[in-house]
Amino acid sequence: MNIETEEQREPVHDLNCDFCDKDLRSGELPPEFGVLRANWGPGSSHDGESYELRLCETCFFRILADVKRERLVRSMFDDYEEDHSELPHVF
Repeated sequence: MNIETEEQREPVHDLNCDFCDKDLRSGELPPEFGVLRANWGPGSSHDGESYELRLCETCFFRILADVKRERLVRSMFDDYEEDHSELPHVF
């Protein structure tokens, strides 16, 4: 995981999944991983902080499933029906 502040702009680069610590390098192929990134600005309690999590494929889709499930649970008893198949968007 990289955490940067306005004062610190030298992130630490490792090649492990920030969730399960699995090595993201696969022989001679370029490393494959998903990224969860946040850059907090004015008005945030984390103003000036940047976060970047590198996730292996398994952990990325596990976290994505958790986000979808949490959104479904939070809207379970709402008066309107929300389409959860679109969350999050695939680009």
